[in-house]
Amino acid sequence: MSSFKWSAMMSSTFGFAAVASAKAGLRGGAAKLGGTPISDHRTRVHADRWMARGTGGMVAWPLVPGKWESTGLPYSCPMKTSLAILALTLFAAQSGAGGVHVWRSTDIAAKGAELAKKLDAQKVASETIATEGNRTFMIAHREGSGLAEWHEKQADVMFISAGRVTMVYGGTIVNAKTTASGEMRGPSITGGTEAKLGPGDVLHIPAKVPHQMILAPGAKVTYFVTKVVE
Repeated sequence: MSSFKWSAMMSSTFGFAAVASAKAGLRGGAAKLGGTPISDHRTRVHADRWMARGTGGMVAWPLVPGKWESTGLPYSCPMKTSLAILALTLFAAQSGAGGVHVWRSTDIAAKGAELAKKLDAQKVASETIATEGNRTFMIAHREGSGLAEWHEKQADVMFISAGRVTMVYGGTIVNAKTTASGEMRGPSITGGTEAKLGPGDVLHIPAKVPHQMILAPGAKVTYFVTKVVE
């Protein structure tokens, strides 16, 4: 029997410190990840590209090629997706709510292509693909900048599947208006901080933190979102 353990600690402001651990064992063969025996994998992580942005639980994980570390997993674009999705899947498994889901990179890409044909006036389309306990899982595709948003009780964990985006967070929403209970929107943010994100990057936005997605002209982005009620 082979085992794989993965641990990730979220910011305390996120509402919890999550340590996820998964054990895989296959009778008659070695455990595998991405079709390759776990024992054959290696991982590259560039430590100096880790970003702990700001305070209040704002954390970004840009997973980019770099130095070899002895973690036992492979580092490549497909594996960046696998690791990020594994993290989200383990959140569901840990809850004991009974729902373990696997969303592969190809699934997210296919859904993004499908959503690209359903864009609204804001040039965005999204779909909720599962709900487990206090977590809602969504896939979204955007081809234009979004409004500034503020959620009173929901934190967002965003994984960028394809494309590039600048996330502005913190500061104050200009001309903020209440659009629903616990929700505010506005055209822009003043006094915020920018984080440039690309494929494989993950961003955690705590509840009550203003944020806005800014796309360059002609840019497109597909992303996976986990919304957590705090």
